[in-house]
Amino acid sequence: MRQAAQNLTPVTLELGGKSPAIVMRGYPVREAALRIAHGKSTNAGQICVAPDYALVPREQVAEFVSAAQEAFARLYGPDAAASPDYTAVASERHAIRLRAMLDDARAKGAVVTTCGEPGRNRKMPLHIVTGCSADMALMREEIFGPILPVVPYDTHDEAIAYVRERPRPLALYCFSHDAAARDEVLRRTHSGGVTINDWAWHVINHDAPFGGVGNSGIGTYHGVEGFRELSHARTVFKRHRFFPVGLFYPPYGGLVQRLSLKWFVGPGDPTAKKPGVQAKAQAPVAR
Repeated sequence: MRQAAQNLTPVTLELGGKSPAIVMRGYPVREAALRIAHGKSTNAGQICVAPDYALVPREQVAEFVSAAQEAFARLYGPDAAASPDYTAVASERHAIRLRAMLDDARAKGAVVTTCGEPGRNRKMPLHIVTGCSADMALMREEIFGPILPVVPYDTHDEAIAYVRERPRPLALYCFSHDAAARDEVLRRTHSGGVTINDWAWHVINHDAPFGGVGNSGIGTYHGVEGFRELSHARTVFKRHRFFPVGLFYPPYGGLVQRLSLKWFVGPGDPTAKKPGVQAKAQAPVAR
């Protein structure tokens, strides 16, 4: 964006962010855990719209962690490191960064549940982290890897407030069969896109616009929105040979001009200021 600004070049930015997955009370915990574990382990979590952390009712955190462990084993077998379906971390530099996040979390009191043994060639199993605090690196930075912090909440409002207090994410995932509860989440939060009761399907649909908002990006693409976003609509106006444009030249206020303006632009606001007439002072209006 900085480079483009030097040449006044417009940009479309699809960035990342800490995309939350909110598990609402009443939604089957094991079902939510399976879908979130799938999102966090696909490409080893190295996807811009991967769930970054899960907000789970406090009394269901232990069940969620256990279910996510089982889901990971169900998806990749007892030894994910040997599974051809499980992806390695992209580079040694990134693997070092992820391990440093886990070490930082442990040092600050978090509990890390490992869903398997690490493998060769940077194959890192899913790690579920509980007891997180705001000063941990994994709670401040986009993780972009197979690490899932689980944040407990007590009330619906508390879960929404947690999302609202942080930069606007690229994606938001809400797990609930309660339409009113879902609508409240949508109404009170901002995100680039939303999938309800799963993850990332709003991105896969290429007829729907995809993009971020705030810190997670600028502009959208996919389908006709992508064509418009990456194109410039150039307006071309050709004046008709006999168009009476002279009627719009000064001096203003003549009868023919007033009648012409009324014809072309309508009667207008009767309280608007007219040529040669002193307008009455009006109080400012808040916007």
